[in-house]
Amino acid sequence: MIVNAGVWIDNLKALVVIVFDGGEKKLEIQAEPGPRPGQFTRFYTEVIQVLRDAESILIFGPGQAKEDLRAHLQRARLQDKVLGVEPAEAMTDPQFMAKVRERFQHPGGHLGTA
Repeated sequence: MIVNAGVWIDNLKALVVIVFDGGEKKLEIQAEPGPRPGQFTRFYTEVIQVLRDAESILIFGPGQAKEDLRAHLQRARLQDKVLGVEPAEAMTDPQFMAKVRERFQHPGGHLGTA
């Protein structure tokens, strides 16, 4: 079964959409509130656990978190799965799910650099 994933991420949460043959699944991962040592490392580790089995990953987000996730994926030796990183402002869950679905149905569409 082919499994692809799109993730919209900022410093507060990650919305992950897993697209597979016959369906899709949405997961939301919250960052721990307040400044704590290692909080973002734990957050990115949790996101990577969800993305690990995907064949292809698209990363979206408004700020630095998308690049930080890309760096964490590289350290986890998963950088080859990243198809693109693209700036994206906040959107509703259905809007993001539609965007991910469209990107994987039409892979030649505009994507940021991987």
